Amino acid sequence: MGEVVGGYVNGEIEDKLGVKSSFYANIVQFVVAFAMLMYVTIVNDFSLWQAFVMNTAWGMTDSGVNIFAECIAGFQFPSVTIPFSIFFFGQSMFVTLGTVTAAILTKPWHFATFYLICGLFCVFAWALFWFTFDMIEENDPEGEIRS
Repeated sequence: MGEVVGGYVNGEIEDKLGVKSSFYANIVQFVVAFAMLMYVTIVNDFSLWQAFVMNTAWGMTDSGVNIFAECIAGFQFPSVTIPFSIFFFGQSMFVTLGTVTAAILTKPWHFATFYLICGLFCVFAWALFWFTFDMIEENDPEGEIRS
């Protein structure tokens, strides 16, 4: 459910409000999803409402990040194939590394530490993007024309 709702909501934000609003929406969604993840990990007790809220939050976050990254890869670079190739390679590599690492973990504090490291990496990646990347707005007359 979170993926579908997140795809619609984040797509509308990206299309109607632009890249900066999409960036802020992704940050808010990440904070909510990460807080739920840490709560569920620390409580370490299953309940249906926690599972529903956490999966919905992560679904929205996942769709938001993918929409954001694919819009950046598709519209911010002269080449269309190279950015997507790098994005999908990096995504596949980090998902594989994360899955292998998570398979080794056994205790709740192991997971909490792993999630904190992943969360810090995410914050670093968002900050790196924000402070180093010059975005081309769609209505920018100086923007590059892509074929």
